[in-house]
Amino acid sequence: APQPASAQIVRSSARVSGPKQENIRKPSTAISSCQRASSAGRSSIQCSIMLAHSSSAGASFSLLGFILGLWAEGFEKLQMIPMLVLMPLTFLGGTFYSLEMLPPVWRTITLFNPVVYLVAGFRWSFFGTSDVRVEVSAAMTLAFLIACLLIVRWMFRTGYRLKS
Repeated sequence: APQPASAQIVRSSARVSGPKQENIRKPSTAISSCQRASSAGRSSIQCSIMLAHSSSAGASFSLLGFILGLWAEGFEKLQMIPMLVLMPLTFLGGTFYSLEMLPPVWRTITLFNPVVYLVAGFRWSFFGTSDVRVEVSAAMTLAFLIACLLIVRWMFRTGYRLKS
């Protein structure tokens, strides 16, 4: 039985441009990236910093989610923070561009964005280069983690919005 032309086109294009099994990439984690980096000649110190930065950034955002979950009175208020605060900070934080591309005034303003330091730490640990020194990035990420821990500690001690 003759097949429709669209089915033949799909089948022929899949043969020509279909992905080969060895070219399909598996999801990357900090540990697998660290293993690839060590085989590419990166130091174990850089891998340790990558794991520490990933852990502290993950813990910070988890604690921030916990704080926002207790603060929000409903789903609408919970969605307000990621939409109005985190998304603009992410787009303005050097995620998709280098800070060197910005004029000096905007570069200075951008350095007040905490996402810049998270992105810089990941960029340095993966590529060995960054717009911000890795020490400054690590210090700012650690400061964000400590601030979140102190807020959660205060929430538990005072019982802020917790059911009795």
